[in-house]
Amino acid sequence: MAALSAAMAVTGLGVGLVMQVMVLAAQNAVGYADLGAATSAVTFLRQIGASAGVAVAGTLITWRLESAPSQSAALGEAMPLVFALMAPLLGVAFALALVLPARPLRTTAHVQEPA
Repeated sequence: MAALSAAMAVTGLGVGLVMQVMVLAAQNAVGYADLGAATSAVTFLRQIGASAGVAVAGTLITWRLESAPSQSAALGEAMPLVFALMAPLLGVAFALALVLPARPLRTTAHVQEPA
């Protein structure tokens, strides 16, 4: 159970640390007029992805719980396989993060008024 807790903690930390970087990357890639749209698009797509991910993971856990031989440690037996099945998705996400174009951060935080 300790290994499962450690795997969940590492996954949570990794995902949590990436979320704000993705928002910053999206905000830095658009013009000032589109900052709100970029931020809301990232948040919307994150929620859609999280909902789909939780639904798939829940389905896999339920599938494993039904086929578990012993009911006393069924969740402990189901979770490692679910993590293993979801690991390729994390690999794809990591690869996509590596190919993001490097852009210098903006040096101003305000909009210049037109003359």
